Amino acid sequence: MSDSGNSDAFSRAPSHATTLEPQEDLVFTTLPAMLQRFDLAQEEMLENLDFDAPFHDLDKSAVEKYINLVLCGYVNGPVPDLYSLETPEEHPEILRHRDSCCYRDVDSALIFGRLFPWLGQYDILTTFQEKKSLKGYLHAHVKFDEPGEAEATYRDPGSDPNVFWGVCGPAGRHRIYLMLPMANPVAMDEVHEQIYMAGWEAVQQILPSTLATWSPTYQAELDRSKRFQNFGYQTESRKSIPIAAGTVFANRVMSLIRAQEWGRSAYWFIQIRGSKDTTRHLDRNFTEANIDSILTDIDRDGNIIFLDMAIEVHLPQGWASMPARYKECHFGMARLLWGFEEEDWDYDNYHPDIWAGITDFAGFRANFSKSPRTRNLISYIQVYTTDKFQTYKTSGKAFRIFGSQILKMTDPDLIPVPLRNVYEATAENQVNVTPCVTRFEARVPLHRARHIYNTDIRPAALARVLHVVRTEVIWAWRCHRVLACTMLIRYASSVKKDSRLDMEYLTLIATLLHFFNGIHCRPNEMSWDRTLARTIFETGTLQERVARDIMFWSPRSQKDSVPIMAYGALWLPPIVFPRPGVGDVLRFHHRNFTASRTMLCRVIGMKWDEIQTLFIHRFKEDRFKGGVIRPKKTTASSSPLKRQIELPTGYKDFSYKKPRAYFDHGPDLPAAALVGATPSDDTDRAASEMFLGLLTQIMERLGTMGRTHIPYCKLSDDQIRTISLDTFRDPNLSTYLLSYQYTQRPEDWASLKSVLFPDDDDVPPRVGAKGTQGWRLLPLYNELLMIREDDPAKYRPLRNFCRNAFDTLMWFPKVSRDRLIDNKVRSSWTHIFAGSTQNGTPIAINPKFKNRVTQHANRPPVLTPAALIDDPEATAGPSERTQAEAHQATLSTFAQSVFGPYPPPEETITQQAEQIDVELVEWAQKVSSRSRGRYRLMDLTELQDDEMHSRLYVMED
Repeated sequence: MSDSGNSDAFSRAPSHATTLEPQEDLVFTTLPAMLQRFDLAQEEMLENLDFDAPFHDLDKSAVEKYINLVLCGYVNGPVPDLYSLETPEEHPEILRHRDSCCYRDVDSALIFGRLFPWLGQYDILTTFQEKKSLKGYLHAHVKFDEPGEAEATYRDPGSDPNVFWGVCGPAGRHRIYLMLPMANPVAMDEVHEQIYMAGWEAVQQILPSTLATWSPTYQAELDRSKRFQNFGYQTESRKSIPIAAGTVFANRVMSLIRAQEWGRSAYWFIQIRGSKDTTRHLDRNFTEANIDSILTDIDRDGNIIFLDMAIEVHLPQGWASMPARYKECHFGMARLLWGFEEEDWDYDNYHPDIWAGITDFAGFRANFSKSPRTRNLISYIQVYTTDKFQTYKTSGKAFRIFGSQILKMTDPDLIPVPLRNVYEATAENQVNVTPCVTRFEARVPLHRARHIYNTDIRPAALARVLHVVRTEVIWAWRCHRVLACTMLIRYASSVKKDSRLDMEYLTLIATLLHFFNGIHCRPNEMSWDRTLARTIFETGTLQERVARDIMFWSPRSQKDSVPIMAYGALWLPPIVFPRPGVGDVLRFHHRNFTASRTMLCRVIGMKWDEIQTLFIHRFKEDRFKGGVIRPKKTTASSSPLKRQIELPTGYKDFSYKKPRAYFDHGPDLPAAALVGATPSDDTDRAASEMFLGLLTQIMERLGTMGRTHIPYCKLSDDQIRTISLDTFRDPNLSTYLLSYQYTQRPEDWASLKSVLFPDDDDVPPRVGAKGTQGWRLLPLYNELLMIREDDPAKYRPLRNFCRNAFDTLMWFPKVSRDRLIDNKVRSSWTHIFAGSTQNGTPIAINPKFKNRVTQHANRPPVLTPAALIDDPEATAGPSERTQAEAHQATLSTFAQSVFGPYPPPEETITQQAEQIDVELVEWAQKVSSRSRGRYRLMDLTELQDDEMHSRLYVMED
């Protein structure tokens, strides 16, 4: 496809002169003048600081100005300015300079063959890894004999399943692959094993003397390479094949592989990778000697060979050549260098590389592997600017920034390694004025390699398709863009966490991600997600007379809408920074664009749930931080607070010496031996401190309701520590407890006292014994038992004090010897449960108190000494159901949503004794069966026939 009206392919008219909506406030400027503005803005921002200086030391307004100027070409002021770069000045005299020349070389080669094409020594791998296999298109037009096909077909072999089989050449630089077109239905692990066994059989027949170095099975070889550890790192194990047996051995392996169903049509592929010693850059014509230098040890007979032929344009010191892009200039390059005619060119297979960021500068790539073009059968061409192997330094994965790295930043001073590395590498090139040259590459068959280029081509002949600029100008432009991206990423990490989940913020991050990687990676077609590019940038069509060379990619038709670079450079939309009263979201200036979650996730490379996890509210990020739910306490209870405790009238406080704990005191040691004793503590403890502290520690251990992690105690951890004696005299239990059940029987209150403060004849809980839960985590209770055991005479006054003080309380959680708190339902107690739950904290009510338990909503807890709260209502009080319904109003919205409404009263259904209601059985199985619960519902099939219709059995485990 070609465009009408563009007959002059070499017109030097400014490409950005035609825009969709010409603006009167545009400021036209040259690239050197724009860089001077960048320098002034950078000096104002850094003020003699390094680029990685603490972010809070930088002037935020200066940072914002620099970012908008460098990345957006925009200055926000009383009269906002938007800059537009003019076409660079021409320098034809530089191209005619005596130091200007064209260097020619053979860069690399691709060899495909049914027979093994390598004639020298090589090494084969004995462990194979899928990640090292070849992936992606090879841009080669190869003819294959497909099974079942009458005629041979042409296709790109890059999509065939393959195994990285060996290395060859100097220092193992070249790679050998086994290409397996028929292996798609088979798991590659099985293929790897059979390839290894094919090599093992070939060694038995051809190189038996080396068989001792081979493991008998592939699994044994994997174990050996992992050093027989399941978690060991998989090393790369190699075996050397001598020259004398190289071809015979490889062909024998291939014959064994082709005998397998998945191995039919298998072939060899060797990737010859260029290097400085074989791809010398010289001002010369291509000769057989040049080609032989890279095809050393290659058998050319019967094999398909492609060569990457290259020309580099070198200019005098201090000058750089940049590929031009205006008025179909890229087609002009193809016509000058490779003899393309208009019918050979296809814009559907053409992609400009706009990574330079300036409208007039752009390389390109064109893939014609499906249908080679020109008489030289070119299958792939690319034009780019290279800085003599410096660009390779910043094009690897270690120098690319990924979306997760930006979004996970929480500190603007912790700069990600790729940002720092790319900036430092770019700054080094700027300081050293590293040469920048334009490189033209074409992939052609071997028999066309000598005639691929015009032998008379000189730099002056490329005057209309190249720009000549100062080298320091190009590096300064790149360096400023990299620094601005770094500052914007640091700024983005300092934004409030709640604002970082905003769609417009994520849209900016996704754009910045590709923008930064596009500046320094070689070669690159900007890697923009096309939907994102249409969303962010202005768009245009060829029908609107927009020049093709300002478009991101070539339109497929006159009506195709394509993002454009309208103002001489790749300017991002102006960025709006967080401001009080305006908004706290870092975003682009609002345009009528919306980015979908699907698109953002694809561009950023993260799932939406993963992004949400990074920026949701803190109580959602760590569900226990909000205080709505709490983890079950598994450590020892807190020490009591030092505070004044008001005792009832007639009670006199006293102090006692803290006991010293001993451990590992064997029975065979003398009584005076101190083995494993805790440090001596000469401080005294008040009896009131011990008493209230023990009550507080027990309240800390009420636990949480099952898997919901909702605490039974409504008080926070800090509030629990400030509990007073008056807390346990407050009859409004719904202020303190989520779900509870209570009894006022005297025997329950007496049993509670005997467990908490055991008499000489009472049996205390077996702290630390198997089957006893909760007691060992109460330090004060353990202290009480130590006093009881060491000195009964000192224990009795303390016990009497605690028991008498305990009788002044109205209520306290019921504890037992085997289980500190047991929340199972007690049928004879009064149940004040949350919603439809069927368990609650057991509470014993002091029978001396006549005040009834209340459930008033919004009643604050009593945490400091206060007068006893008496309820004027009658002691009899309302029914249990009325109390439970009133209790629901005291629950939080969260608890109500979790446990649901309080169940309505059930109608009394009169049933015969031998009939079972099926709906009742289903309901009971649903609410009563728990995987780890205290009760289980017996399956009806377990019952005897005569009991089948008698009643519903619920058995205790």
